[in-house]
This record gives sequence, structure tokens and C-alpha cells, in this order.
Amino acid sequence: MTNDDKPSLSRPNSPGRLAVRNVDALVFAAEMYGLQLDQLASLTGDERSARAAAARWRQLGYTSSDRLSPGAHWVWVTRAGLDACGLDYAFIDAGDGPAVFIILFAGAIVVGSALVVEVKYQPPFWVHAALWLPLILATTLLPLRSMKSLLIALQFHHKAAPGRLIDRGPQ
Repeated sequence: MTNDDKPSLSRPNSPGRLAVRNVDALVFAAEMYGLQLDQLASLTGDERSARAAAARWRQLGYTSSDRLSPGAHWVWVTRAGLDACGLDYAFIDAGDGPAVFIILFAGAIVVGSALVVEVKYQPPFWVHAALWLPLILATTLLPLRSMKSLLIALQFHHKAAPGRLIDRGPQ
């Protein structure tokens, strides 16, 4: 995105216009899918200016914010904010891909381990339940977010797009 695409600096307090450092911070927040208020303060200079920028962005409809956990408030960019920054995340569609990869990986680990334990030790069924239920949860839920992030990053890197038919005309 060029500087011509960013909102104007001419009157920072007029509706719809932002200072350049605020535009850069808004683009950074959009690229990071959100950030904490203390992180925003490091971009805008201090906590007071970060709170003012976040309030201004909320007023313009560019962001939403809330306390998601103990600690600083989170700020994330809305669809209007993405449009104002010139960013388009419509290409992002990981679908069921992450879950499929994780199910196959977790299934191989858990089933293989369960078979080895059963053949070697022949424990009662409650031992199997105590061993494999936590392992199933750990091998499926823990890597899910990072696997989805990986697939989205790969889509972005390879410029993935929906398939298109080529009109070859009559032969």
C-alpha cells in the first residue's frame, strides 16, 4: 500500500482522517489481527496517545476493543478499518484442512501408542481411558490454532485463489 492510499494527514481531527503514525499503527493492528493497548502505546508514543487513537478508531468504526483476559485491553480492526487501510483478507479460508491434518496425525500417535501398550502390558480399560483421553485432547486441541495459522500463511505466501475455468472457445 502506498502513502496515497492512506487516509489524509491534512486535518487529523476531522472525521475520517488520521495522522500518518495512526494510520501506520492501524495497518499494523490489522496485519497482526489485533493488539493490546500497551503494544499500541509503543507504536503511538505513549499510553495517552494510544488510548486517544483507539477511541478515535472506535468512533470512526475502524476498530472494536474489549478486555479479553487479565491485562491490557485488546484492539482489533473491523471490516471498515480493513477497507480504510486497503487490506483485504477475503482470501483467507483454511476450511477443514487444519482439522483433517491434526486428526490424521493425532490418530496415528494415539492408536499406535494404544496398540503398543495393549500388546506389551494388557492393562484394564480404565487405564486406557486415563492414558488416551488426555493424549487425544492434547494432540488435537493444542496444535489446532497454529496449524490454521500455518495454512493461512501458506495461502498468503502462494497467492492462493479459487480455481477459474479457462474459456478456450470452439475447437
